[in-house]
Amino acid sequence: MTNLTELAETMQVLLTTEADDLARQTGFVVRQRKVSGSNFAQTVVFTALAKPDATKVRRLTTAATVGLVITDKGLDKRFNARGAAFLRALLRAAVSKVVATPVMIPLLRRFTAVEVLDSSTVALPDELADVFRGGRSGTTTGEKAAVKLTVGLDLVCGALSGPELSAGRAADLSAAAAVADRPAGSVHLADQNYFSLEKFARWDRCGAYWLSRFKSGTTVSHADGRRIDLVAFLQAAGVDDVDHDVVLGSARRVACRLIARRVPAAVAAQRRGRLLDKSKCRGNRPSAQSLALCEWTILVTNVPRDLLNVEEAMALARLRWQIELIFKLWKSHGRIDEWRGGDPQSALCQVYGKLLAQVIQHWVIVAGAWSLADRSMTKAAQVVEDLALSLAAAMRSVGRLRGMLSHARMLMGIVARMERRKKCPSAHDMILCLDPGP
Repeated sequence: MTNLTELAETMQVLLTTEADDLARQTGFVVRQRKVSGSNFAQTVVFTALAKPDATKVRRLTTAATVGLVITDKGLDKRFNARGAAFLRALLRAAVSKVVATPVMIPLLRRFTAVEVLDSSTVALPDELADVFRGGRSGTTTGEKAAVKLTVGLDLVCGALSGPELSAGRAADLSAAAAVADRPAGSVHLADQNYFSLEKFARWDRCGAYWLSRFKSGTTVSHADGRRIDLVAFLQAAGVDDVDHDVVLGSARRVACRLIARRVPAAVAAQRRGRLLDKSKCRGNRPSAQSLALCEWTILVTNVPRDLLNVEEAMALARLRWQIELIFKLWKSHGRIDEWRGGDPQSALCQVYGKLLAQVIQHWVIVAGAWSLADRSMTKAAQVVEDLALSLAAAMRSVGRLRGMLSHARMLMGIVARMERRKKCPSAHDMILCLDPGP
């Protein structure tokens, strides 16, 4: 668990000592001038936290707050290739740190970690295609330059892994975070782009758990090797909930549980419509099996039944969307996919700077609100935005910074709570309503 003093020290070291060291290592600062790695990084980060689409006056106000007196033109000149290299190095340093605060939700605390993983892309100026190649080619459409952000979030303690940066056209499974070994007792949730029998088998051997949506087309067998026609098997079950031991794959066989729940007809129709639209965009047609399986929510997992029943598995699977909320917050609130000006290196600096700001914002939210089971990330982020300049002014002293972080936690405890939805409960509402279990 990270206390407020530790967080204050982590923030101060990152944005002072480490920033100055990395500025020299990357060549951003060659000889000592009024612009240093620390005051430049603090200006970029706290401007992004206070107002992602900041005016010139706002940027200069933030700069002056951290002790950098400079013209807007002088500041713009630092948004160059060296500035980009420096901010990327500082972002790497930030994502290597862990800030964590446990949440007292019994279902989640059964596991050493509950990690949700996903990626999102940010389009970049075409001139940056040699840095981060996008999806456009001779046969495909899309952005010529784009960066893919792979991010993991531990729902037990709020710890963030990533963003790991890669080319926008890179496959999701090519990210190191997607295939890395996991600690024993942890459970991992991701969408079908991360479905890999080889990975599941390796995690199972080291005692890690996984919970995934079933990928249509995967071979399913009984434990004795007899193939299962999944559509016929589910239809013949005669119940709305199915929990059956199966083996996935043919060449690589992975033993697990197959959990299925029949969905209402209206939901099944919506799923078929989305599947048909998606296939039309790709120029193909979904298989008959894929269309038929739209009637069911199907999960596969190696979590034992005494640790996770059907109801709990369905509720836990819904929490995968928490990582989507992170990306939504970063884009709609943090504006990580926007930049001003037409210079490509300046755009890259702004994207790196905003990502760094979002990582630090997440640290403050984790320390201030993660222990609240009914926290609202958006409301907590608003508190950080309101206090951004005060946090910037407190950077010179760990004690003052800790005081501001304590003030932020107090405010989040008052205003950063979700409103209960009786008609359409949120994923957290469903988790909290479950039996506490072991």
